[in-house]
Amino acid sequence: MYLVLDPSTTDTLGIALIDPHGSIFYSSSMRISNRSMLEQIESVLQEQKVLVTEIKGIAVVQGVGSFSSSRLSATIAQVWGFVASIQVRSLSSWSDDQAQALIQLFDDTTEHANMHVLYSGDPHIGAPRI
Repeated sequence: MYLVLDPSTTDTLGIALIDPHGSIFYSSSMRISNRSMLEQIESVLQEQKVLVTEIKGIAVVQGVGSFSSSRLSATIAQVWGFVASIQVRSLSSWSDDQAQALIQLFDDTTEHANMHVLYSGDPHIGAPRI
């Protein structure tokens, strides 16, 4: 099973689960805060009766969306990938009709296929300091 995280729309997280044959097992977008992102991912896995150990790869839509959501989803994926020794890939966009291509992306084991974090803009985390 492969997990896709799509934070490309503000205050919304798209989550998709793709089976090893490239078919959509689950796909949904939900309004969430960044604080609840990890809890929402866990909730979806529990509702769909998918064990964490069944996730063989994670793909994250990068380069669009809010800075914080992009950073958080990338961090979750990279830490999960490191701890579970699974592949993490980045996508420039996602739609359910890309599921078959996603499997091919995970079949690519070259170094360039690994996730590289991209942000579409500067973080807006406070007033500039003088």
